[in-house]
Amino acid sequence: MADTLEPSVAANLTPIGQLGPGALRALCERATVRTYPAGHTLFEKGSSDHITYFLLAGSLELKGHKDTVTLEASSADAKQPLSNSQPRQHTVSAVEEVQVTEIDNNLLNNCLLLSGLQTHSKVQAEGYEVHEIEVEQDLELGWVEELLDSPGFSDLPLVNLVHLFSSFESHPVKSGDVVIQQDDKNLDYYYIIRQGSCRVTRSRGGGNEDLVLANLKPGSTFGEDALISESARSATVTATSDGMLMRLSRKDFNMILVGQRVQWVDFSEVKQRVADGAQLLDTRFESEFKSGTLRGALNIPFYVLRLRMSQLNADQPYILFCNDARQSAAAAFLMRQEGLDVSVIRDGIQGRQNQA
Repeated sequence: MADTLEPSVAANLTPIGQLGPGALRALCERATVRTYPAGHTLFEKGSSDHITYFLLAGSLELKGHKDTVTLEASSADAKQPLSNSQPRQHTVSAVEEVQVTEIDNNLLNNCLLLSGLQTHSKVQAEGYEVHEIEVEQDLELGWVEELLDSPGFSDLPLVNLVHLFSSFESHPVKSGDVVIQQDDKNLDYYYIIRQGSCRVTRSRGGGNEDLVLANLKPGSTFGEDALISESARSATVTATSDGMLMRLSRKDFNMILVGQRVQWVDFSEVKQRVADGAQLLDTRFESEFKSGTLRGALNIPFYVLRLRMSQLNADQPYILFCNDARQSAAAAFLMRQEGLDVSVIRDGIQGRQNQA
């Protein structure tokens, strides 16, 4: 049987005790405390897992390559994570009945980052001034964890994350509110769902029912396509429940999230990359694709990319292109958020003409 970790106990552990109140509470709600009998093995030497262990009561035997030591819950060493290297450097077994807390590593890392984002941080990076930044929002773990675990954000440098969370604006919505309207040319914000849900639809005209492209939950993002491609909004986003959105201005979006993150390739590189296994992907409309494309290219028009992205091979590198690279750069941003390996032909098909 598992119990939850008490904040008063967690506050004495390292590095958990360094967490702010909100992050500490969130971690304790999801950490587990388990009791094991004498002789039980927590993990074997050489094994790997995704758990951080702390000894709370009793004693454990840590058997390494050359030595064996006993760890008592009352000792200072018990305040540290238990044999925390991966792969494990010890076989750890209970000498007597023990009580341990088990914390998922992703949860711990996200809580540490969340706590850090809620404090003053001195940051310095190219393009930023050195100054103090304070994240004012009360960042609850749920939507932040979804965001940080997504491929599009998991590799974002800490300096960008600090600027990201300090630049967010809260935007409450009611069920039925239209957040973004298809064909709107007001390219103002990029959105992340903090609480609630939204639906992404595209009008097919002629009295036909709207095409549902996606149903979004906390941690989901939208609005990036038009900001990157500098074109009218390609779909309508409607709140399907009361909730709270976090929004980022176009300027901050381009500075913090886009920047140098699009991987560009020149036409001179494409032939070799395709020979090495990359797949060309044309993000233009079907009519443009049929009128002429690059040999061997697949066609997924940008407006249905969210709907068809699940069909793509996660192990396949993709090279995206359109007429001028703006649309394909937006597509690359979306695909990177799903963990896909993507690059974009610089200047699109126009680039081939320019190099001819």
